[in-house]
Amino acid sequence: MNMVMADFSAVRPRATEEKTKQMLSVQKDGAQTLVKINASSLSTLLTCGRKSKYQLHDGLKSRVEGPALTYGKAIHKALEIFYSIDRSSRRETGMPEDFDAMIDLMAHGHEAPSDHPLYGAIKGFLDIGSSLACLPDTEARSLSSGVWVLSHYFKTYANDSYVICNDPSGNPYTERTCETLLFEDKQLRINLFGTVDVILRDEVTGIILPGDHKTTSQLGRDFFNRLRPNHQYTGYLKLARECLGIESDKFLVNGIQSKARPLTSRGGPPLLTRQITQRNAQDFIEYEQTVVWAVRAYLEWSNNKVWPLGDVNACSMYGACSYLDICSTSNELRSNIIEANYV
Repeated sequence: MNMVMADFSAVRPRATEEKTKQMLSVQKDGAQTLVKINASSLSTLLTCGRKSKYQLHDGLKSRVEGPALTYGKAIHKALEIFYSIDRSSRRETGMPEDFDAMIDLMAHGHEAPSDHPLYGAIKGFLDIGSSLACLPDTEARSLSSGVWVLSHYFKTYANDSYVICNDPSGNPYTERTCETLLFEDKQLRINLFGTVDVILRDEVTGIILPGDHKTTSQLGRDFFNRLRPNHQYTGYLKLARECLGIESDKFLVNGIQSKARPLTSRGGPPLLTRQITQRNAQDFIEYEQTVVWAVRAYLEWSNNKVWPLGDVNACSMYGACSYLDICSTSNELRSNIIEANYV
């Protein structure tokens, strides 16, 4: 098994400013095994044992990052900057003139003006999403479409009642990487880690809302059916509560449609939605039980070197599994596919 070194120095929950690319990791410490797991790793374990081998055990990554992943990272960066800006500078009444025309020029390589902080959020998107420059403007995840979506987002939520929460040092709660102890017995210890995108407070109701930004091509029934149960949201809420001291049982899902910029004025704007989902004590118990089962299954698969295939739906959903080209090839050719397409 590929072992990843882990820090055993602290048992208490902790939150850091540093981002991590780590997925699931396993480390032996005497009779106890420490497993660190995040939402993406849990999703993989519950989806397919074979995918768990390729992604978590072998650490295979495609040589080329897909545009959907890059686009999502870029949108996250823009919103991180947006919510770090003073609220008075985010109001629609304070937006710069010719904002839409200027950010479209930025998407096509022009320098960003320095006279308004909102341009910094657009620049953050363009910097992280620079590899998307090869996509034509008519693509939903092109740079031009992305700044168009962000402009609509800024205008839609510029005057809402949500304000960013700050930590005790006065820094805004955006993109906080957290880690906490989830489960422990004599043989096994499981730490949950992940990044909480944002923590907002509703100035009208006073409700505190940890939240997650979700970019998706469709904001329909499937999106709303995923609010509860949803292990990712439950885990993020648990991290916000235990690592950041946020006393809330509610979680905000910030849905943003990835949509191509219309070619004519008849085209509609991107869909934006905010949905609040709630968790109780039993939800956290069931979440812990699910994580423990999944981790033990992974350790058994690894020890026995048997990685069961998931259901065929796992191969085809979201445009196909990233390892479908391996699994759909005969066994004797898989090593060639891996060598050619993955690192």
